[in-house]
Amino acid sequence: MTTWDYSRPAKPNESERSTDGRNKFFYCNLTSARYHLSHSHQIKVTDTETKAKRLRENRLQNIWAMAEEKNLAGAREQEAKGCETQNSARLWLAQSVTAASSERLHRL
Repeated sequence: MTTWDYSRPAKPNESERSTDGRNKFFYCNLTSARYHLSHSHQIKVTDTETKAKRLRENRLQNIWAMAEEKNLAGAREQEAKGCETQNSARLWLAQSVTAASSERLHRL
C-alpha cells in the first residue's frame, strides 16, 4: 500500500490543484496526513509559526508591556502622593506640638 492509496478526491469546496495548476492536492482519506506520515513513514512534519501568529503575539506582548508600565507609573504616583500626605501630616503634628509647647511656656 502506498501513501497515495490513503488519499481521496477533493470535495466540492476543496481545490484539486494549486493556484498555478502545477501541483495536485491529495487529501487524506483515513487519518490526518501528518499522523500517517509520522506513523507509517517516520516522517515528522512540524508546524511553522505563521507571520500572522508572530505579529499577533508581538502585539499582545506590546500591549502587556504598556499596561505594566502604566500600572507602575500609577503606583509610583500613588506612592508619591502618599509620601506628600505623610510629610504634611508630620509637619502639621510638629507645628501643633510646637504651638502647644509655646502656649505652655507663655502660661508659666
